Amino acid sequence: MINDLLVTRQINQLGLSKTFFKWYEMGILGCGKNSLPWFNFEPFISWPKNPSGIIDEINSVLPLEQSMVNAPCLLPDDLNGYTFFTHYEYYAEKYIPEDVLNSFSNIYEMSTWVINNLSRPVWKNVLMAKKHPDRSQYWKRKNFDEGVWVDNLPLTQTWIESLTDIFKHVGRVVIYQSLNGNGVPIHRDYPTNVNGHNSHFIIVQLSGKRSAFVYDEITKEKIYTNSRAYMFNECDCHGIDAEDVSNFSIRIDGAFQDHICHEFNLINGKVFDLDYINGHKFNNMKIIEL
Repeated sequence: MINDLLVTRQINQLGLSKTFFKWYEMGILGCGKNSLPWFNFEPFISWPKNPSGIIDEINSVLPLEQSMVNAPCLLPDDLNGYTFFTHYEYYAEKYIPEDVLNSFSNIYEMSTWVINNLSRPVWKNVLMAKKHPDRSQYWKRKNFDEGVWVDNLPLTQTWIESLTDIFKHVGRVVIYQSLNGNGVPIHRDYPTNVNGHNSHFIIVQLSGKRSAFVYDEITKEKIYTNSRAYMFNECDCHGIDAEDVSNFSIRIDGAFQDHICHEFNLINGKVFDLDYINGHKFNNMKIIEL
């Protein structure tokens, strides 16, 4: 089934290629044995004693960063009311001049060019606070204890590394800053598959709750997280409504402690499994062909 979703396109004469996944309709798979749309981590997290110091530290670094994107999902135009940048990437030869297309040495350069010239930004800034030293492993190894912290976030690093009541270890840490008046479009991070996954993470909002939601593409319903610390199934559709201020969210990937997996009914650590309540939805999966 996963192979039916994936499609790879050659981008330029340098051999650059990108693998996308098609839009599909299945509904919310959810998290844990009971297939809940999202988990509330607010009661479990140790909040920093100096949140204003961490907020100031992050805000001082964010303007120095540029958005790095490599989202592989193909989305219908009517989902968010505009053409998502992956459409322009998939049909790159139609939209990007040949000389520009052949100047891209990696897919991040292409994504940035497309967003700046054809589509719209997903985020204002993306700060890779802790990342894998090999950029090609940014997604694949995000939950592994292999990341390296940047040097200019000592308060943030100390606090996040202290969250040992939740994480056995912290993998990747990404700080996303939204654009004032521009919501985060509904999207999926990864396509789902019959084997499930163990992608453990929490998203934390130090400056207050944001209008983040999980989206059911069948019923067209937004289910708001309504928490300052939460998790969802990254294979489910999700997004954030537009806000009149530019806020940031902190995503912390890693491996949950065993008691956290037990608390949220993650059997063998799996966020999703076919044996969970919503596993039957695979039988009605509808793939939208290009």
